[in-house]
Amino acid sequence: MENRKDHEMTGALRGGRWRIGALRGATFSGLLLCMAALLAGCSEKNITPIASAPDNMGSITLGKTRIGAGQTIGATCDIPTGGAEIDRVTYSWVLDQGIPAEVTPKDGKSAVTFTAPTSAGEHSVTFSAAYLFLTPDKDGQISKTLTTTKTFTVVPCDVRTSFWGDDVAETLVQVPALQKVQDDDGYNGEIYEAELPDQLSLNHINPDNIPVRYIFSSGKLVKVIERNDKTFDTPRAYFSNYEIIRSCIVKSVYKYGDPVSENVTRIPEGSTPVTEPLNYSALTTEDKVQLGSGLAAGTVRFDNVLFRNASAGSGKTEISVSVYRLADDGTGAAKVNYLRAYYPAQ
Repeated sequence: MENRKDHEMTGALRGGRWRIGALRGATFSGLLLCMAALLAGCSEKNITPIASAPDNMGSITLGKTRIGAGQTIGATCDIPTGGAEIDRVTYSWVLDQGIPAEVTPKDGKSAVTFTAPTSAGEHSVTFSAAYLFLTPDKDGQISKTLTTTKTFTVVPCDVRTSFWGDDVAETLVQVPALQKVQDDDGYNGEIYEAELPDQLSLNHINPDNIPVRYIFSSGKLVKVIERNDKTFDTPRAYFSNYEIIRSCIVKSVYKYGDPVSENVTRIPEGSTPVTEPLNYSALTTEDKVQLGSGLAAGTVRFDNVLFRNASAGSGKTEISVSVYRLADDGTGAAKVNYLRAYYPAQ
């Protein structure tokens, strides 16, 4: 009897162990199923990563605080960082809604060099980063463009594309063609020269190049001289060319106005030169022919015809024009020099 009870108890315990084991197996299987379901759910939600562009753009830095019309300017902007699932990005610069210039970034920055507008006033330059994504962003878009804009003011230069007092290095940035030459005319300074377009030419598209000298004193720009030698077939043309230069100065963007002083020097053979005021508005056609003939013959010259900048807020430059026949070069042709000197207003 005792053995039988023991046997029944043992069987019951064994049965209990089996039932507990079965319960534990069922619980573990359920856990596995739950975990699989959770993983499947997570996998379904994250199967397509969300793309994004960087949060924002940096600001543009210009290489100059005072920007003159037509000057060469450098600009930089930090490259935006961050973002996700970006396939490629294109960086570009646009000046006043002009044609964009694509650039390759370097050392975490994008840099561009551009020519400032020739018109004074408010202008702007914009840097853009256009992103193309591998997958859509949170708004379902596959691309995004970030931009930043810098507004700047362009002012008229004092002379050509320079300001009085610019040092040699800054001047060479604006006029890289300049080369240092000997001071053979007694200017007592550093002389740089280049063949540059004649800014007083009627041909604005393809003007002739003329010798232009930049004169520096104590390392600062103090004078610019333009030399334009001309030979014509008719006497009248020599005076007509003076009229063209005169008109271009009067009507330039600097608004010089009529000459402050305009004198003509007559040099009769064997007599003392006589200088007298030139009443330009009263000249007849015959007078102009006679003056042109005198220029060609070397018996008439215009000395230091003075134009003073009268534009509002400027008034920093004067122009002195001298017209005279050069020494005979052996060809017999009458070569007349139309010399223009620019310097700070007195």
